[in-house]
Amino acid sequence: MEAMGDAAKVTDFRAEQQGAYVKLSGVLEEELLDVDSRICVEVNGNRYEAFPASMYADGERKDSGFVLYLAENGNPETKNITVLVQKGEAWQKVYTTTIQ
Repeated sequence: MEAMGDAAKVTDFRAEQQGAYVKLSGVLEEELLDVDSRICVEVNGNRYEAFPASMYADGERKDSGFVLYLAENGNPETKNITVLVQKGEAWQKVYTTTIQ
C-alpha cells in the first residue's frame, strides 16, 4: 500500500497488508507524548485507539511508536488517515496522509 502524507511529527509511517488486516504504524516525535498520552488513528472519519510500541527508526530504538491493526473489509478504497495524540483533555492532530 502506498502512503502519501505530510512530513509532520510522525516518522517512518507505514501501511502494510497483513492477511485480512492493514497494519498502520509509525514513530511520533517524543516531545508530543506524556506518560499517559493516548494515540488514536482516524480512518475515513472513524477513530481507533492505537497501541503504543517500541520501534526502530533512523537506526535506533524509539519508545514513541504506535501500531493499529485495521480490519480490511475486502474494500481496497482510498483511506484518509489522521494520527492524533491526547494531551490532557485535548486531542492534537499530528499527521495526515492518504493510502491507496
